[in-house]
Amino acid sequence: MAQQIQAFHQNFDRLDFARAADAHLTRYDVLIIASMVEREAQLATDRPLVAAVVYNRLAPNDARIDATLRYALNDFDSR
Repeated sequence: MAQQIQAFHQNFDRLDFARAADAHLTRYDVLIIASMVEREAQLATDRPLVAAVVYNRLAPNDARIDATLRYALNDFDSR
């Protein structure tokens, strides 16, 4: 587990968070969004498309993202 945490920090800490800061997102916000994208994307090539949808839905009153609902409902099997 310690190796996983170390690898996470080595990769996460070298990211450029300037665009996130411009959008008033914290490093933790970026991590949460990355987790949602990872859960939603079926293929690696889908990640940019899924990320675009997530960022578009960050607008107030439009937070409809399946991965977050599945987590809240503890339902990872239903479509």
